[in-house]
Amino acid sequence: MVPIYVNDNPLYPNFEMIDNENPVVVTDSKQTGYRKFLRKQFNGIISLDYKVPFVEGLNAKATYNYDFKYSDNTDFKKSYFLYSYTPPVYDGNGQIITPEKYNAHEKNAPTTVRRSSYPDTHSLMQFSLNYNRRFAEKHQVSGLLLFVEEYNKWDSFYAQREIMVNSEYLFAGEDKNQLANMEGIGERTARGLVGKFNYDYLGKYIAEFSFRYDGSSKFPKESRWGFFPAASVGWRISEEGFIKNNYNFINNLKIRASYGKLGDDRSAGNYPSTIVGYALEPNETGWIFGGNLVNGALPTAIPNPNLTWYTSKTADVGLDMDLWNGKLGLTFDYFNRNRSGLLATSLDLIPGTVGANLPQENLESDRTFGYELSLTHRNKINDFNYFINAQVSSTKSQFVNRVESKAGNSYDNWRNRYSNRNKDIWWGKEYAGQFGSYEQIYNHPTLVSSGTLPGDYYYQDWNGDGVINDADNHPIATYNMPLINYGFTLGGSWRGLDLTMNFQGAAKVYVQYSEVLAGPLQFDGGALTQFLDRWRPADAGADLFNPSTQWLAGYYPSTGSAMAEGTRAVQNASYLRLKTLELGYSLPQQWLKTLKIKNLRIYASAYNLLTWTGLKYTDPEHPGSAGGSSSGDIDVYKYPINKTYNIGASIKF
Repeated sequence: MVPIYVNDNPLYPNFEMIDNENPVVVTDSKQTGYRKFLRKQFNGIISLDYKVPFVEGLNAKATYNYDFKYSDNTDFKKSYFLYSYTPPVYDGNGQIITPEKYNAHEKNAPTTVRRSSYPDTHSLMQFSLNYNRRFAEKHQVSGLLLFVEEYNKWDSFYAQREIMVNSEYLFAGEDKNQLANMEGIGERTARGLVGKFNYDYLGKYIAEFSFRYDGSSKFPKESRWGFFPAASVGWRISEEGFIKNNYNFINNLKIRASYGKLGDDRSAGNYPSTIVGYALEPNETGWIFGGNLVNGALPTAIPNPNLTWYTSKTADVGLDMDLWNGKLGLTFDYFNRNRSGLLATSLDLIPGTVGANLPQENLESDRTFGYELSLTHRNKINDFNYFINAQVSSTKSQFVNRVESKAGNSYDNWRNRYSNRNKDIWWGKEYAGQFGSYEQIYNHPTLVSSGTLPGDYYYQDWNGDGVINDADNHPIATYNMPLINYGFTLGGSWRGLDLTMNFQGAAKVYVQYSEVLAGPLQFDGGALTQFLDRWRPADAGADLFNPSTQWLAGYYPSTGSAMAEGTRAVQNASYLRLKTLELGYSLPQQWLKTLKIKNLRIYASAYNLLTWTGLKYTDPEHPGSAGGSSSGDIDVYKYPINKTYNIGASIKF
């Protein structure tokens, strides 16, 4: 165990630790500095409602929302010292030749103070007319006309100086190496006119038409406005006489369909240039004249006067059904969304003499489709009431048109071109096993690298060329979120006793772990106990490369061997989890009358109680370095999901 202090002397925190970082010192703001974030926010809203006279069912409304945020941040980075120890050197007579020495190692240098501010203003204005009226007791009509305007403006500034004295303020800093810059400035406006019309005839025939006419400052004037209509219809067949009068067990039967077009500007920049502009990068671009740096400028991308909204066209068909007074319920939806005009940059080549890059254009398209199914069952048997709810959904996405160069050969086309193919394909090698002996290593049909040991992984020569390399990669799994999500809830009550269980699950989801979850002794650190189950010589002091060395088998290869890849590293993270469980008891009313209590229920609950999964050593919802819900290696270190137990009571007087 490495001591926190050299020779247990608190004046000398130890330098010789993992990554030369002392955990006691780095968590002490008095020694290493601090970050202080101060945020002020004002939000105000005013709303006016007016019921229009002489027009039954017509209302007018105006709303204005103003939001101002201001962040004032201080980042004080303070240098500090850690120490290593050199013991004294003695001669043959025990006399000190060289005295002991505590060697100082400066960390976090130089000391700096950075102040930054981020003002942000946002306003939202809406004017609307709402109409809702029933005619002749049969026709329900409603409508909406809405004007909306949204404005956002933001700015930023920071300044930094090195500090040579004991101070936490900028004015005490040095002029040399001082910094001042901005991290972002901009403004954005969006306006729109929204309309909606609904018609309902006796709850039997239902129709809706809506539209949006939107404009965004992100696009040039000639192409910043877009019209986006949508419509939906529904038919409650159960209200028809041929159903009502002949099939009493059908309480509700409805079919519905919708189709709509929406515009999206989220991926566009803030300022569409209509002429070639210039970007100022004073810390990165310039030239030395007379010993002084003169700032330079870089041309921005060639403007695209036709840049506009990308659109999504979504179709949905569905069925709602309730039978036998709630004993069976079903809801089903199938949806298909086609997006077009997605922003991308053309691969066309332009001469370097142009001095600018090509702009973004509305070039790409994709498709997302899937289904959602929900089933319910409720019933009562004497004093016992129970219910079952179940849901399952599945979604897939695929590229339709993608900007990509022409393939050089059939393999390149299969491996690296994505148009008209599913997204999130995970490519990798096929795991074939672990070497069990040196004889197997020597006689392996493909080339084996020097230093290979018993227990090391080997992979299939998928393309049969006698070499294991990237050409053996092929689709082995799907990336990112689960293809299938499902869950079900079970519950019941009997004479005051109630129980509810909520199960959650996912299927066809895969994950890969890295760093400390993939191998032992990462970053000169320790190891998780799971890596004790590894291949190792029976004699710890034996020569690893001696063919006569006896080996003990394990799940992982010996320490220092290559980490797993392909289907050995990519694991199936499908699971079923008892997410919540609650057991309660409501005391009988006759027990509570004398205490003047209306209701008293005591309960016990648990969260994340049980999990069924084939994933080894790790919770299936814990993110990895790739796949699942992960976004990078750092996700590996997120705090694990907890099991939680509660007991309590609810009382109503």
